[in-house]
Amino acid sequence: MAAITAGCSSDSSEVLDSTESVCDEFAAFIRDGRPADQRSTVISSIGDVVANADQRVRDNFETLTNTVNGSTSSQQLADDVFAQSCFDAGWDG
Repeated sequence: MAAITAGCSSDSSEVLDSTESVCDEFAAFIRDGRPADQRSTVISSIGDVVANADQRVRDNFETLTNTVNGSTSSQQLADDVFAQSCFDAGWDG
């Protein structure tokens, strides 16, 4: 995914908030049962656009990247922390 932009002219553009798309993609991964073979790809994909997400989501993205190759329990804790940041940012699932 690339950064999402919109504008009326080439002189002015507005970066759109990616919180919903980031949280939607992460939720789909969780609903799929956290497939271990998809974890790295999903986190990488989220990383492509997380810079445009709510600050709370950005702040907790690192918990996901730090556990890509971690234990199952550390990954589940990171997943819970990240999911909570989505809810705190106003994402309604």
